[in-house]
Amino acid sequence: MHSPITLSNMKKAPSRRPPCSSPSSEDEQFQASFSSSRSSHSSSNSSSEFSLNEYSTISKKRKQIKEEQQKDNRDDKKRKQRKACRKTSLEEEPLWLIQLKNSHRRRSRRSNTTSSLQDLARIILSNRPVLFITGAGLSAASGIRPFRGVNGIWSEIIWKMATREEFRKDPLEWYNSFWLKYFPPYAYGEFFEPNQGHEAISMLSNMPGANVKVITQNVDGLHSMTKTTWNNEKKMIEAHGRLGLYKCIPESDSDTDSDSDDDNNRKVKIGSRRKSRVAKAAYQRGKRIRIQQQITQMQPNQSINSASDETNGFVSREPEKFPCKYEILESIPVHMVLPPQVGRVLAGIDPSGIPSSTFDKQSDLDNDEITSSSYQLNSPESSYHVDTHAEKPERRRNEKKKGTNCGDSKPTICINHPPLCPSCNRPVAPQALLFDEGYHSHKHYQFERMEQWIEQAEVIVFVGTSFAVSLTDCALEHARQEQKLVYNFNIESGKLESTAWLNVENVVGDVQRTLPMLVKACEEEFLAQGTE
Repeated sequence: MHSPITLSNMKKAPSRRPPCSSPSSEDEQFQASFSSSRSSHSSSNSSSEFSLNEYSTISKKRKQIKEEQQKDNRDDKKRKQRKACRKTSLEEEPLWLIQLKNSHRRRSRRSNTTSSLQDLARIILSNRPVLFITGAGLSAASGIRPFRGVNGIWSEIIWKMATREEFRKDPLEWYNSFWLKYFPPYAYGEFFEPNQGHEAISMLSNMPGANVKVITQNVDGLHSMTKTTWNNEKKMIEAHGRLGLYKCIPESDSDTDSDSDDDNNRKVKIGSRRKSRVAKAAYQRGKRIRIQQQITQMQPNQSINSASDETNGFVSREPEKFPCKYEILESIPVHMVLPPQVGRVLAGIDPSGIPSSTFDKQSDLDNDEITSSSYQLNSPESSYHVDTHAEKPERRRNEKKKGTNCGDSKPTICINHPPLCPSCNRPVAPQALLFDEGYHSHKHYQFERMEQWIEQAEVIVFVGTSFAVSLTDCALEHARQEQKLVYNFNIESGKLESTAWLNVENVVGDVQRTLPMLVKACEEEFLAQGTE
């Protein structure tokens, strides 16, 4: 029978370490743990046995210590690699951008609004390209209901009805049951006024040394109605259209499922350049053919290449159709919409027959054209119908000034004839980007110019947007890829999260307060630069 293994009869294992080598930290930790275990056993009972289970436990502990050291070494190596990569990227960036990013990281937790505005003011006055992208939150202070939020008009019916497909089914029903219900004539235009946020953006564009551009998702036209005069025609793009303007809708959509495009490698892609090019080429071809038809005195709707003489062996075919200029290139003002009575209703004019100054100016000019037009009506007075108990626009405007939201009640205005194009006499839709349309569908949206502005901008400033459309998605994705600074003027629920790839500075609060604060910061910075 073998005697139990004890400390007294254990043989010391020969050391595998060379005689000249010094003990490693790993061996020292093992010896320390072994000595502590040995002392505890000897203090409790000098004759206690050192079992094999205790020896196995110490071996596992030694293995665990070794794995932890290897993990620490790997983490140190990764940290060094990340530091080297960050140093390389920082060397390629200008000094002002490095300093500004570092200041943003230091303020990421305490959100110093004043310091953020001062930094943005320095950039605006330094002639660096700054792009403002504004949303419905900017116009909410003017009384216009946003699509989303507490008082938003967003619903499933808007997503379903605001499409070309639904418009083509029945344009008259589309206007009466959908468009005039959610976008009545008194819900935009001259019935509302720009607020301090609109005024502040126009002031920023006029700052000395400023290179400010504006892309707005709003269709209310308030940016161009500010008291502060600014070059909005060259410095602003209405990406989603403008209420009060109209456009032709093609009878069918071609190759909507095709993803091929010209210059697919461009950094910012909002619309299809190929589809835009094809549509413009078709219009130019139709224009040349129409001119040739006039010269040869052919029928207006007959194609120059169609043959109708069957005796000569030719088979007649339908004439080729070409886009109308209001379909892709130009917008139709409301005073040009046919019939003129429908245009008056869509303009929000009292149906008693009191015309606005716009219609007065156009009445003499359009008399001949309206008389000779080919649209058909049952009677001149049947083109519109308005409930006699409906509230007049002036009354609605007064209620708006008192704080009443003019979109709270259903409109009572409806029309008995769809609005028609003055050029091709087809039903026209509002100049607003529908959900099944692309930014390339009409020249008004200027998608190529938008792509250029987003790519050239060094700082992108979002104002009152919900980040729920493709335009904001493209701008944010480009900011991530190019490591551009992003400012977000929004309410608490609209804050963006700053990540390793997206450097965001949230300026939380009412834009009627925060944007004028930015203007003041620019003025103070300009005075400070003048005294240096």
